Amino acid sequence: MRISLLLRRTIEIVERRRVALLNQYELTPSGIDLLATLRRSGEPYRRTPSELARASLLTAGGISQRLDRLERAGMVTRSIDEDDRRVIHVQLTAKGLAAIDGVLGPYMAQERDMLSGLTERQQADLEKLLLRFLASNG
Repeated sequence: MRISLLLRRTIEIVERRRVALLNQYELTPSGIDLLATLRRSGEPYRRTPSELARASLLTAGGISQRLDRLERAGMVTRSIDEDDRRVIHVQLTAKGLAAIDGVLGPYMAQERDMLSGLTERQQADLEKLLLRFLASNG
């Protein structure tokens, strides 16, 4: 029971800090994952919703809701493929690119800061333990 309590408390702390930082950039935790996936794809920063779903391990419905929010915020656009009208492309806008580029440095710094109380070896051990836990319960 103590381990479960510690895991829940850890998640609460990490998420609270993550949300507070992302709010400064008008982003949400679910939105940053999609923007980062588009950013990693390289120019022209475009993917299909199904490619985004595979990369983020979300369902098509989950992707659609997140894309709706990002599109309303002006972070992405959706367009129909000229050669195959069944295919939709999602592309970062200039605003989306600026948001993801602006938040990545502070986001990574915050991640490092949260782990700074652990040595590199302890961080590696923690990662291995969490991966083992997920593999046995996922």
